Amino acid sequence: SHSMSAQIGDIPSIEIAKNKAKAIINTLPEQTQYIVLDHQLTPKQFLPKYAKDAIGQIDEIKIQNSVSTINDIYNRVLAKSIKEVFVVSDFQTNHFSQSIQDTSIHFHWAPVNSSITQNISIDSVWINTPTVLQNAPIKVFVKITNHADIGINSPIQYSLNNSPRPSGAVKIAPSTSAIDTLQLTLDQKGWNSLTVNITDAPIQFDDTYHANIYVDENINILSIYEKQKDKTIGSFFRNNATIKLTQEEVSKTKYSAFGQYNLIILENITQLSSGIQQELAKYQANGGNLIVFPTNNISSTNQLLRQLNVDRLGPIVNESIQAGKLNTNNTLIKNVYEQRQKNINLPTVNNYHTLSLQSKIPASNILTLRNGKPLLRLYKGQGKVLLSTVNISTEASDLMKNTGIILPLIYNMALTDASQTPLAYTVGKDQSIKLLNKTSIKKDQTVTLQQGKLEVIPAQNIQPSVINIFPKGNINEAGFYNINHDTKTIGAVAFNTDRTESVLNFIPTEALTNIASKSEVLSGENDADFMATLSTKYTGKSHWKWCIGLSLLFLFLEIIFIRYWKTN
Repeated sequence: SHSMSAQIGDIPSIEIAKNKAKAIINTLPEQTQYIVLDHQLTPKQFLPKYAKDAIGQIDEIKIQNSVSTINDIYNRVLAKSIKEVFVVSDFQTNHFSQSIQDTSIHFHWAPVNSSITQNISIDSVWINTPTVLQNAPIKVFVKITNHADIGINSPIQYSLNNSPRPSGAVKIAPSTSAIDTLQLTLDQKGWNSLTVNITDAPIQFDDTYHANIYVDENINILSIYEKQKDKTIGSFFRNNATIKLTQEEVSKTKYSAFGQYNLIILENITQLSSGIQQELAKYQANGGNLIVFPTNNISSTNQLLRQLNVDRLGPIVNESIQAGKLNTNNTLIKNVYEQRQKNINLPTVNNYHTLSLQSKIPASNILTLRNGKPLLRLYKGQGKVLLSTVNISTEASDLMKNTGIILPLIYNMALTDASQTPLAYTVGKDQSIKLLNKTSIKKDQTVTLQQGKLEVIPAQNIQPSVINIFPKGNINEAGFYNINHDTKTIGAVAFNTDRTESVLNFIPTEALTNIASKSEVLSGENDADFMATLSTKYTGKSHWKWCIGLSLLFLFLEIIFIRYWKTN
């Protein structure tokens, strides 16, 4: 653990822990085999070894960024049918939060008392918008926690793309958190690396936080039509430098290119082939967003909606009716309007489809008619689906003329692309990195993670629309990594150390036996006391042959003595 970087006297805690582990090995019988585990729990560590090799492995152990709990160890040990487990630790509470009731495994706790009780950590960093546009101001929020029992005034430094930004300080009361805010305007397209630092000692692994902020080069929207493209959609983004709109006829659409788009719009398509239905379902499942405008012939559209696991369209209702409510609390439109519904001009429809409520994913109405029927309904799966119950034509409604509603919805659907990478990932966590397959990488090709001279090939799953990368076991250090294909960088990610060990609470020695049903404590503040404890508990077990031999010797002497006594 990072807490073992502190010193007890002149000796680092981790060296005291190593000495205790080696003392255990030197006390047990010579032919005992060992499995030596640390936080990484790699498959190689589970290979049994004799004392010499086990001690060599212990000597190589260093402070690590991976974090494992006692339950992680228990589950692995149980699978290997191991019955005796010695745990050398400072017993941070977060590592031992769940008790083990299994009595088939005997746990021996060897505590290393930590001298550290205070720490300051940067816990998280986030921004106030899901998508960052070039030269548009954003706010960066930084959560810092004071784990100490005294108040602090901590200096805080920021660096953007290796260039220092104005620094400051944040006051934090004892055992509380504070939020610091930074205003940024990013003029560099693509990936921007933000590093936040505080100054703290001796625990420093959580003093730095890396975040990767992506500035979109272009927001790509594909609008698919059947016979005639909708002119209104084309006019929305004609002079927009950020959003690139492509309108394609359905018969000429390239399914393999779906992954390059942040949003796909279906404009009143009567006949959707099974092929395009499958690809659109894959696109949405991989984080893509869809807007569906139906035609009067709903059979083909309903087949697609079934694959998307959302509601199906019902019969058309020929009724002129105005929309009655806009859900301005929905995150898709929440911050668009300064005032609420009374000042919003709502559309009127001449006919609309009913909906049969069969959705298997969360759904909410964005726009509702006066009779309570949905006009625009949003579904949130891996990607979002916005379903209109009216078609896109002006004969059906004036929805497309109502740019105050439809334009922000289309814009925000494109901006909230679910496949955008988070600001940061955690070293050692079982997580996946997801990015759009904009360069049409094929499934038999590979991508790599690269930091300086280090380049690794992680586990990965490449689909036509999205690339999934599984970095666990490959990334052991915090920092910034490029995602490369051949010689081209196609993405970038940031990694931070796990903050589990930031909270320096420890289990008292007298409470250690509560961790597992079958356990005991191997006490001893120094090496001599610890060795004495081990000798008392285990040395007798290794000398049982001597005991039997001595018993036989004394029995033989007794017989000789009795015979000699009788003779005399």
